[in-house]
Amino acid sequence: MLNVTVIIPTYYDWERLQLCLHALSKQSYPQEYFEIIVVNNAPKDKAPENLIIPNNCILLDEAKPGSYAARNKALKIAKGDIYAFTDSDCQPKEDWLEVAINFFIDNTEVERIGGEISLFTKNEKANWFEIYEMFFAFPQKEFVTIDGMAATGNMISKKEAFDKVGNFDANLMSGGDGEWGRRAQKAASQISYLKDCIVYHPTRSSSKDILTKNKRLAGGYLSVAKKRGASSVVSLLVKGLIPPITAIKRALNKKDQPSKNKAIAILVCYYLKLSATFEVFRLLTGLSEAERI
Repeated sequence: MLNVTVIIPTYYDWERLQLCLHALSKQSYPQEYFEIIVVNNAPKDKAPENLIIPNNCILLDEAKPGSYAARNKALKIAKGDIYAFTDSDCQPKEDWLEVAINFFIDNTEVERIGGEISLFTKNEKANWFEIYEMFFAFPQKEFVTIDGMAATGNMISKKEAFDKVGNFDANLMSGGDGEWGRRAQKAASQISYLKDCIVYHPTRSSSKDILTKNKRLAGGYLSVAKKRGASSVVSLLVKGLIPPITAIKRALNKKDQPSKNKAIAILVCYYLKLSATFEVFRLLTGLSEAERI
């Protein structure tokens, strides 16, 4: 049996972390073969006394802001042959680890897995923002097959991939999974999308939640563009004003969604793209600071 380290950053999210830990306690993969490392990225916010921590789980603190700094803290002490990343607001399916490990055993050339992130809504009747999330949040299959990376809400990697690629960029507040994924691609680290390796994630249901995430992503995009040079920053601003053609095509191709929902998703998507571009401008001019995790 392969030993696994599950890594979970958390930030003022104890209630949902408890649900995540409960889901991990139900894993079909034997508990004695995996450890869980939770990293609290807000050390002043202590874990509640009633938090149920499994026997195979340890809790660390990381004061440096950002979920990638928190993940790196866990990587320093991880003992597993396999690193399984998820987030405190996710609930892994019971066979999450088992499916991933079996895939690695059967496909020895693969070093990384991007598993499905299955969304569910809080409200029986989805609002505009939930509809948008159902269309566009966490397109993991596209991340893997087109970009060669996986969102860390459900990314499972062999230790050897990190040995040759290095850890996450701890200075990034967002987009660190994409940045690490690009390095892994350059290092010829093979990745596969695994539909049956599932974690469940709630849709964001309020404009505040969506816009906070949008600001965070804008900061991540700008950080990556700055590394590439001034022309990339200018390109980011210019392209940010263009309607999201790829997203529009993706929405229109959703055969299981009514036309009304497609229109709503496209409108919200373009609004958020313009909003992110404005945030990039604010960051460049010093009118705003990068959002944390």
